Amino acid sequence: MNILYVITMPERGGAQVHVADLIRRLAPNHEITLATSQTADTFLIDEALRAGARVRVLKHLQRPIVPLDEPKAYVEIRDLVKELQPDLVHGHSTKAGILARMAASAEGVPGLVTVHGWSFSDGFSRKMQVLGKLAERWTARKGQPIIVVADAQKRLGLDANVAPEEQLHVIHNGIADHDARATPGAERDVMEVVMVARFQEPKNHADPLRVLAQSDAGLHVTFVGDGAKEEAMHTFARSSGVQDRVTFAGYSSDVIPFLTRAQVFMLISDSEGFPLSILEGMRAGLPVVASDVGGIGEAVVEGETGFLVPAGDVDLLRKRLEQLAADPALRKRMGEAGRARFEQLFTLDAMIERTLDVYEVATKGTLVRPSV
Repeated sequence: MNILYVITMPERGGAQVHVADLIRRLAPNHEITLATSQTADTFLIDEALRAGARVRVLKHLQRPIVPLDEPKAYVEIRDLVKELQPDLVHGHSTKAGILARMAASAEGVPGLVTVHGWSFSDGFSRKMQVLGKLAERWTARKGQPIIVVADAQKRLGLDANVAPEEQLHVIHNGIADHDARATPGAERDVMEVVMVARFQEPKNHADPLRVLAQSDAGLHVTFVGDGAKEEAMHTFARSSGVQDRVTFAGYSSDVIPFLTRAQVFMLISDSEGFPLSILEGMRAGLPVVASDVGGIGEAVVEGETGFLVPAGDVDLLRKRLEQLAADPALRKRMGEAGRARFEQLFTLDAMIERTLDVYEVATKGTLVRPSV
């Protein structure tokens, strides 16, 4: 099977980790090509080459919308489809997903897209939301399957009249299992909370710092990640007087040591699709405190595997963290429940199998099902 994956940026992020997992699983037995742009962070390019896939760097594919460059990016992708003659073109991210489906359709090749977050969801400008809806509706008229990573994303797509229900396929993200476990029930004077997230929109690092400034409970927060807003959060921590209760760990290619040292996993965001980082926390056996946005409520069961907090509700976030700090048995029980839920629903094997099911839909059953 010859598959072309197209994604706008190769830098590390949830969508890129997702594509890397697909490539690692399928590349040993199938012909895989990754098409993406060139950035300083070449995470996905490196992972694809390591897995034995081919990589094509596209000159005109980039994150910002540049009207004069979009037709050039489309031509680049279409020329690549002509050259490779793939059995399937699978686009990821808004812009790449639209251009890849257009190019595939023009060349008579089956295509599909995975939507990791609609461009018309909360957090985008009004202009982007309007343009995003129009572009998605127009592209979806070609009838190609659309994978969404959460039921919430499916509902959003249906509400926006992007495509009929039968065209939208929900496949929750999944990650590979790991033996490393945290000990959330351990009794300590200070409860260690970890948040793995880049310092950029839609992640919200300020609210956890506000909690530290308001709480007398024994709480320590470790932020794992980097990004444009990191220095501003350093300044905010100092001005709030909590610099001794927070650690800025920076970027790490291996978050497992941070997870195993923690007792609670936290992700505070203004909007989300279905974040992988929460699954990593559940895999490690940690209770999760997270913003109730996007598909997070499909991973975290309120009161059972953790707590869901409305975006921007600093007071409830503080209360939930303090509740967990005071109750080691609750942390242990929630962590065990989260681990069991991960095993049941969010493994990489399950995600791969469901993705291959959609590949069969996209190719109308004309291809032999790939062996994972």
